[in-house]
Amino acid sequence: MFDKTETWNGKLQITLGKAAGSYVPLIFAIFMMVCFLQPAQGEASPTKVRVGYFENEIFQEGAEPGSVRKGYAYEYYRKLSNYTGWQYEYVYGGYAELYQMLLEGKIDLLAGLAKTPEREGIIGYPVLAMGSETYNMVKHVDDLGITTSVDTLSGRRIGVLDSAMVGVLRNFLEKNNIAAETVIYSDNQELLDAFDANAIDVVVAESDGTYRRDNAELLYPFGSNEYYLCVSGRRPDLLEALNRAQEQLMVEDPHYINSLRVKYYSASITSRALSKEEKAWLREHSSLKVGYLKDYLPYSDTDKDGNVTGVVVELFPKIMQEFGIDDMVFVYSGYDSYDDMIADLNIGTIDVVFPVGGGLFFSEEGGINQSNPVIYSMPELVYTGEYDDNKTAHFAVNEKNRMQYYYVKTHFPDAHITFYPSIDACLDAVLDGSVSCTMLNGMRANKVLKNRSLRGLNLKLLGHRDDRCFGVRIGNEGLLKLLNRGLNIIGKDRVETLAYKYVDGLYKPSFWDIMIDNLWMLAAIVVGVAILAALFLARESAHAKSRMMEKEKARKALEEKNEELARKRTELMASNKKLALAAKEAESANQAKTYFLSTMSHDIRTPMNSILSMNEMVLRECDNENILVYAGYIRASGNTLLGLINDILDFSKMEAGKLDIIPVDYEISSLLNDLVNMTKTRADEKGLKLVLNIDCSMPNYLHGDEIRIKQAVTNILTNAVKYTKHGEVDFNIGYDRIPEEPDSIMLNISVRDNGSGIRKEDMGKLFKAFERIDETNNRNIEGTGLGLTITQRLLQLMGSKLEVKSEYGKGSIFYFSVKQEVVKWDDVGDYEAAFRRSIADRKKYKEKFVAPKAAILVVDDTPMNLTVIRSLLKRTQLQIDTVESGDECIELAAKKRYDIIFLDHMMPHKDGIETLHELKGLANNPNERTPIICLTANAISGMRENYLAAGFDDYLTKPIDPDSLEEMILRYLPEDKLCSEAELPQEAVAEENKENDNDTGTEEDGAIPHFLYRVEGLDVADGLLHCVTPEAYVEVVSVFARACKTNADAIESYWKTGDIENATIKIHSLKSSARIIGAEALGSLAEKMEKAGKARDMTAMEAHMEELLEDYRRIGEELKPLADQE
Repeated sequence: MFDKTETWNGKLQITLGKAAGSYVPLIFAIFMMVCFLQPAQGEASPTKVRVGYFENEIFQEGAEPGSVRKGYAYEYYRKLSNYTGWQYEYVYGGYAELYQMLLEGKIDLLAGLAKTPEREGIIGYPVLAMGSETYNMVKHVDDLGITTSVDTLSGRRIGVLDSAMVGVLRNFLEKNNIAAETVIYSDNQELLDAFDANAIDVVVAESDGTYRRDNAELLYPFGSNEYYLCVSGRRPDLLEALNRAQEQLMVEDPHYINSLRVKYYSASITSRALSKEEKAWLREHSSLKVGYLKDYLPYSDTDKDGNVTGVVVELFPKIMQEFGIDDMVFVYSGYDSYDDMIADLNIGTIDVVFPVGGGLFFSEEGGINQSNPVIYSMPELVYTGEYDDNKTAHFAVNEKNRMQYYYVKTHFPDAHITFYPSIDACLDAVLDGSVSCTMLNGMRANKVLKNRSLRGLNLKLLGHRDDRCFGVRIGNEGLLKLLNRGLNIIGKDRVETLAYKYVDGLYKPSFWDIMIDNLWMLAAIVVGVAILAALFLARESAHAKSRMMEKEKARKALEEKNEELARKRTELMASNKKLALAAKEAESANQAKTYFLSTMSHDIRTPMNSILSMNEMVLRECDNENILVYAGYIRASGNTLLGLINDILDFSKMEAGKLDIIPVDYEISSLLNDLVNMTKTRADEKGLKLVLNIDCSMPNYLHGDEIRIKQAVTNILTNAVKYTKHGEVDFNIGYDRIPEEPDSIMLNISVRDNGSGIRKEDMGKLFKAFERIDETNNRNIEGTGLGLTITQRLLQLMGSKLEVKSEYGKGSIFYFSVKQEVVKWDDVGDYEAAFRRSIADRKKYKEKFVAPKAAILVVDDTPMNLTVIRSLLKRTQLQIDTVESGDECIELAAKKRYDIIFLDHMMPHKDGIETLHELKGLANNPNERTPIICLTANAISGMRENYLAAGFDDYLTKPIDPDSLEEMILRYLPEDKLCSEAELPQEAVAEENKENDNDTGTEEDGAIPHFLYRVEGLDVADGLLHCVTPEAYVEVVSVFARACKTNADAIESYWKTGDIENATIKIHSLKSSARIIGAEALGSLAEKMEKAGKARDMTAMEAHMEELLEDYRRIGEELKPLADQE
């Protein structure tokens, strides 16, 4: 029908040319027929086509009723309908389900199918593809065990969509002999959800998919394919129409597919997968030096304050941010001349310039490569009068802007060119007729010509684009690729939006321009002001007399007020002076009190610590069960007494804001035994009955601050016994589970007595320091009035609060609940029996094995950790080599075979994982099968799996536990390296027996100097638990003391120079070494600082750095006697 109409119209024109007048009626009749026939054709019903629509991120979205449809495929459907006239009916479902419907003819079209021999015979493929895709391996970003080496895929679960990718993947795995598990998913969203939930290790992703997933990292591509919009085999008519439409689209818009891909997939994983050249450039550069043209808005300029402005100042940071680079430093240099800017680029003064343009030939001649266009621009010809071809005969060109010259030479080679010193001079030359024209960049033209002085100029759009690009020195391909990739991701729309922000700066109207343009408004304003002034003067004249009288009255009142205020000010100053003097005296008295309390409690605490330390040695060395029980009671009562002594010290710490909560693993049976033994003795002395109500199902092994909980409960129980003359004291302890925290409980503790009770008016004094209530009846009861004050503040630090119910004359109930973590869910049961079992388990140290033929290598950058391990393993007779860096480890391990290698994770220069991988890659490696165990202070859940995935055989947490260390060695040491006592040389057995006989672990041996017990913040007993023997402990403390000053100075130096990484590594070493010697508070503070350093939390580091260095250096100074002993 279309061809016939064209022929008919052609004949009609010929006839009109011959005899127009004779055929006017016929022409009119034909015209009316055409008018009526055309709508009839337009009203024909469009062809309805059923499209299978499945959900696929970015490709096509909104696959459910009521959702907004969008995406690559959806836009492609709509574009094709412009050529086919199809009306779509969308059928929603999963990919596999819709594919089956396509085979059965229940839908007509399905997008995204790859071409395979099996499919070609059963469905219709058009001639042209709707796109192409690359298949990529994508892993979790934190999975260190999978690298770009294909061998690391062995044994892993690889997820893939049920599509053509399955065959490509299997061929790839078979070709590379990789034994991996392939998990096939029928739905793309299920595949991505499985990846996010770690149900699979690797996902096969199309280059068009996996849109900006933060948990994903691209490994490498392994295949590619084209994909098609396929037609049901039962609809050859639709296939023919589809082929025609695709061919017509290709002719009219040959770049449509590419533009569609850029629009939807600029931010995919593959667009962000940097090449090796780009990565190398980023590795070698921490800053980007940018050259820009001045006076060239919206692209670039320097404002009146000397700051960079324009697109240039915003675009480079945005590009780097797209790659997750936030710490790049940008250095900008402005240039008046384009030639000077290019010259500096070529000698390396700057890395990149913007803008450049004018054509590829001149850029090559200048020694630079142009990037992809930053902004697409059509230049404008500037001229006066009417336009004709002679207007382009003579150009004015800005001699400082070569881009203008290059454009004219390229597109108007015969034009005469005259150079002028600026673009303003060029425009003036056009106005005065010295030249016929000049040109302006398209984004600048309209705003520039808004200036009144240039309004005699006209504009004409030129036919060739003059894009603005980045310029990079030829050979700097890494930076050029990086910038092109960034422009692709950002997209031209965002860049143009940036540019329009700065376009207004091109038009700077003068004061007279504004006045002339708004002359009528100025006249109206003048008339209005005159009228208002006349009205104002009339009003002021009428009220002037009244205001004068009011002012005189107000003046007199103000004088009276000023006199009164002066008198009160004098009185207030005198009062403030007295208050300031009183406050100063009170502060001095409070400081003196705090200092006295702190000093006195410290002097009492020192011998108490010695008693407890010696008792701890009895618990270690004694085999007699009765003595162990007695020693356990000594420890319980001694710790209680120490807690009471510490009340005074704690109060002084509270006053200074230095009291901390330190959670540890503990046994509730031991805590109960301590509390009951202490309280029962006092209750028996007064004839009181102590009633215990204990929930035997309560877990026995908890994690919390045992000392502070015991201190709080001790204070409550002590008060209950003190203030009860007869009757009983009920001690109740139980727990509640926390539904949302399965590994924690709320520990519920209450104490009820039938003592004197508390009056309502005294309840407000209960938690005030040094306050005693009901002095008349309680004057003979001992106490400082600090117990409940400290208890309340301790509970508040643990997130709890002490509550009280009391009736005067009848008794009181004190109760609180505090959250505790559960270490093990073993029931407490009979707490006394559990306590006795705990005491019986403390046996004298005896090495678990002897292996003089075995050799181990220990790598740790902290010398003290090496000393600890040597000391702990001394009696095992192992051959122990130690080194302090990864490089030394590689050097030694390449020469000698070891039975086990212990390798620290966090070391400077080369960490444990880097060392491990380099060690495993050694040629002729004598330790190829040697177990390698990671030493780490990172004991959080899930880390073991990460270390195993990285290649370690096992890991051991620091500070090193002696039993765990020996058990770890036994687990991996070959049996033929272990010796029985009968196999040992007799002199070695005799020497070991002699050491065992002499190793009493007591201070009287002189192994532990007395002054160590007086070092504040050092718990000798805790340190002995880590070092086993007193001799080893003294050796470890000596190493710590000698390193104090050097390490403290290093931490301070790194901090002051901003080297946070190395400062954090040093603090990490301090954390474990402080805990090894029993300086738990210093270790906890170091741990807090380490976490802040890793998180780059400068505020937290600055808040505690001075405190850390002060405590570290103080302990080092007090340990100086040991440091001086070589």
